[in-house]
Amino acid sequence: MGSPPASPQEQASPIDFLQIDRTIDQALWWRTVTPPFPGMETLKPDLLQCVGQLLRAVEQRAADLPPRSVGWSSCDSALRRTREVLEAGPLGTTMQAHADHVYDLGRMCSRLLAHVPGARP
Repeated sequence: MGSPPASPQEQASPIDFLQIDRTIDQALWWRTVTPPFPGMETLKPDLLQCVGQLLRAVEQRAADLPPRSVGWSSCDSALRRTREVLEAGPLGTTMQAHADHVYDLGRMCSRLLAHVPGARP
């Protein structure tokens, strides 16, 4: 399933699920905001870091499940959709297109987070 290898710092530190939840909330908030989207430039790198951490966690989860099981298929679907969103990038050059992309990344993080054991009560 192959996400980029984790840096030594990422491998050593546990995932901060509360911070990821806050970042997801900020990303999903963009649907309620009109331009000029203050703070979006600083949110996107944080979201991409969250996506990377969650991709690795869900890949590990999928590796621990029986291949082609319902759980494995659900993880695989979330991983494939997340990669599609990452590869597509913003659909345009407007601020609205970038805000929509940040929102989509937030949705993908939320979906990935649902597949990480212990991430949500």
